[in-house]
Amino acid sequence: MKKISVIIPVYNIEKYLPKCLQSIEEQSVFQDLEIILIDDGSKDSSGKICDNFANKYNNVYVTHKKNGGVSSARNIGIEIATGEYISFVDGDDYLDSNHFDEFFKDIDNTNSDLIIHDYYVEFENSFYKYRKNKIKKEFKREESIKEILSGGVIGNNLFDKAFKKSKIRNVRFNSKIRIGEDLLFIYQFLESVDKVLVRSIATYHYIQRTGSAMNSTFGDKFFDIIEVSQIIENNIKKNHPRLINYAQALTIYSKYKTLERARKMKFYNNYNFKLKELETDIKQYNIFKGVKYMSLKKFVGLILYKISPKLYLIICKVKKI
Repeated sequence: MKKISVIIPVYNIEKYLPKCLQSIEEQSVFQDLEIILIDDGSKDSSGKICDNFANKYNNVYVTHKKNGGVSSARNIGIEIATGEYISFVDGDDYLDSNHFDEFFKDIDNTNSDLIIHDYYVEFENSFYKYRKNKIKKEFKREESIKEILSGGVIGNNLFDKAFKKSKIRNVRFNSKIRIGEDLLFIYQFLESVDKVLVRSIATYHYIQRTGSAMNSTFGDKFFDIIEVSQIIENNIKKNHPRLINYAQALTIYSKYKTLERARKMKFYNNYNFKLKELETDIKQYNIFKGVKYMSLKKFVGLILYKISPKLYLIICKVKKI
């Protein structure tokens, strides 16, 4: 059994995929990895690039499927994976050569159910480390759930994490959710963990490009994150009632992030009624709850949006968030 199965969904990324695969190939523990490439019905040469890579190595596997979205691709990868842990890599990003070696160290030293590292956010002309401070923390189950609800050090990205496969059980990505499926998957996974480790070593390069999914025309899918937060809130009411204020804070955060996306994008006038409802919810939310149940970053965003949405958007642009 390989220690980590690496699942890489692929769809029409022929321009970026070779760099990603080269960085996989250069991993210091490459032979101890199981690499699973899921070609999600690519129409360019991405599928062929996957096949050529798999033909070189006996620990690389390719599955070609009809286009069904990234969630369905990741779910197939989970079914195929035989490793002790599962990691996800986006095919248009790349890794430092010690990326998985650092995960191996934490697996061997802590046997945590979820291991979270840091990453670099890269733009065309600049990059920054996501977490500025050195962090090494361990969390129990309910502590970890509180962290993801409040916006603490357990974020809603997949690529900075290694998930123990035995703890994934029946948790899968919801293919009907287009924005926020990662958050829901991670939350549902946290329901089964005993120990989570967060260590702020950055070895993953998360690439931000103009024209990405988050820079498109505003549409129905951007309300999915609110649906996700409400699903989580309902679950919290049932299973973790002590954390309900944190769950409600997550819902408010999802609402002002949805408004942010609408204002940054084009053609949102068809959604003015829904967006005004969100504005009302944010205005009515008690700031004293925000300061208590949100991370500092989320709370500052909330205050800025309450004061002036225009100012909030300007600061987001300057800070590249």
